[in-house]
Amino acid sequence: MLDRKSPVKLARYIPTGFIVTEYPESSAIVAVSEKSAIAYYANKSKPSFFLKFRSNEERDKHISDWLACQAKQAEEKLRQKEAKHNFSNDFKVGDIVYDSWGYDQTNIDFFQIVEVKPKSVVMRPISQTKTETEYMSGHTSPVKDRFTGEPILKRLVGYWNTEKAVGVISSTHGWISLYDGKPKSYSSYA
Repeated sequence: MLDRKSPVKLARYIPTGFIVTEYPESSAIVAVSEKSAIAYYANKSKPSFFLKFRSNEERDKHISDWLACQAKQAEEKLRQKEAKHNFSNDFKVGDIVYDSWGYDQTNIDFFQIVEVKPKSVVMRPISQTKTETEYMSGHTSPVKDRFTGEPILKRLVGYWNTEKAVGVISSTHGWISLYDGKPKSYSSYA
């Protein structure tokens, strides 16, 4: 049986005559020869690239750009991983959120936040008013405090939104959004 915690030596193709350099800050290995390079990222056994170049300068620039991209991706991955555990819950009791979903039609479900916990929220479905503007489609708005169902506990998912780690509510259809006060478009002709 394979012990998942023990390091596995990967079989990586390195052509003879190539000089191998490891870049631990980018989790990369690059092997070069005259106007050629092969590179591996992290624990991958398939090369990220294996290319011939017109000059060694072009090769070196490509490697430098690739390493910078790998470092940036690793930083973003670390930030997203951190956001999953260390996010702020910016929801407040009374906030209205909505879920827009559908295949051949657009359905809108509104909810009101009734309780806020550090890593979750309790919300209840609320009523909505619909104004038909065209045949079987129109705009809908929530009716605050007019509850139509039982409370639902939703655990937040940490997400990095370019400024800070925030908690977002996921649904079976995607993400539940904070209502901005503008009527939402719906359709019902499927």
